[in-house]
Amino acid sequence: MTASATILRDLLFDNWSLTGELAKTGTQDDPEIVNFFDRLQVQGNEQSKAITVQKIQQEANQGIIQHPHFSEVSDLYEITLYHRILDTDVSPYSTFLDNIEQMGNEVTRILETTYSPANNIGVFFKVSRNWINEDLFEGNQPELRRRLFFRLTTVISENSEVFSGFKGILIFDVSESEGDLKPPSDYLYTEVDKVVTDEGYEEIPILTKDKVKDSGDVDIPGVPHYFRGQFSGTFSCEMKAKKSDLEGTTIEKIVNIYRVQKNSPIKNQIAQVVLIQSTQNTEATPKTFDTSSFMKITRIRKNSTDINLVSYIVTGQLTKPSEYVFGVVP
Repeated sequence: MTASATILRDLLFDNWSLTGELAKTGTQDDPEIVNFFDRLQVQGNEQSKAITVQKIQQEANQGIIQHPHFSEVSDLYEITLYHRILDTDVSPYSTFLDNIEQMGNEVTRILETTYSPANNIGVFFKVSRNWINEDLFEGNQPELRRRLFFRLTTVISENSEVFSGFKGILIFDVSESEGDLKPPSDYLYTEVDKVVTDEGYEEIPILTKDKVKDSGDVDIPGVPHYFRGQFSGTFSCEMKAKKSDLEGTTIEKIVNIYRVQKNSPIKNQIAQVVLIQSTQNTEATPKTFDTSSFMKITRIRKNSTDINLVSYIVTGQLTKPSEYVFGVVP
């Protein structure tokens, strides 16, 4: 089995794109390359330009907090950048500072291609990157050193059949929705969180006689019989204020989705909207769980604060029970 530090080192090496004096392969003009290690360098034999990756234990087996039905798993990598200072004159020193910053930016860029919850990349729902300065100026060989503490966090179920909310998507189903100016095809909302559906049938109590008997033939006063009532339900979700979700005249836009329609057959009514929420589990062959909710959007609530992004709380009234489809991840 390949060690996790080795996998991440290879990821950095394979995707490294810097050239010139920060290249991963040498040239006749600049033979000093950036070296990549899955361990600390050997003391006394360090390379002048290097990147090291350290990890205590394999992925998904380092930091674990177990709950009754799920676990919080975190993985911590330490990635250290080395760049020896060969000249302390003002101009060359500025060049070394620029080089170490370029190396750090390149490491960040590569990591985001594999681990980015913001872009639904990877299995981790939270990623943190914290750089610290460990520049070394003692001795005869001053060196710029920058260490990145790279932490990945996810929530996993003890049962692979359980579906995860992370990486779930919400789709406007154009074929099932009814309203003015529908989009030409299904529309995907990418900035959605906290999707909640609440639905069911009311039970109507009717007291047919003052007493009923329990299983032990004991009279219990005031216990009614129940009859099925009407269906009712609500839908809500939070959407970040994304321009593509707001700007335009078609019905799936947040600022249009709740408006009164102008044309038949639902003139002067609210549009019939169908939203599909899709989630996945972690079986060997992952399954999808799609919920189609039929609704009329009744409220949009705009939230705008200094310490968060602008968002909308979208609320709808369900018009009939949701429909469910299971499938295989394409």
